[in-house]
Amino acid sequence: MAENEQIQAITAEEYVKSISPNANISESTIKGILIDAAIEEGTPATELTEKQKDLSLAYLLIRIAFNPIMSQKVTDKDGDWEHSEGSEQWSRSQLQQFLILARDLLAKWGITDARIESLAPKWGMKGTGFHKIRRYK
Repeated sequence: MAENEQIQAITAEEYVKSISPNANISESTIKGILIDAAIEEGTPATELTEKQKDLSLAYLLIRIAFNPIMSQKVTDKDGDWEHSEGSEQWSRSQLQQFLILARDLLAKWGITDARIESLAPKWGMKGTGFHKIRRYK
């Protein structure tokens, strides 16, 4: 198979999974992301618009941020051999950064999401002068 044919064989579902390859993302979550981003299942990734890519990333980040931050890890050990499996654990600040990025990607396309507006802090100037001060809304 030629390289161009391989690239076209990647579907939108595989593209969304490739954004965060180490995260355990269920098929139903992928379908929800595609619905939110207005992407039909089975669409070749090469046909995705910039908007669809941005929205799929934003909705993936929202779903990751709204999941519990605790994870489970299973380790198998036999003599010198060891194997571990499990999902990553995200810190609160990482999850907040995900929400900020998701909010900014949605805003780029004129979309607001009430779920993240109050959770993702807004940065900006307060008062006059050149001092940057955190301002949360």
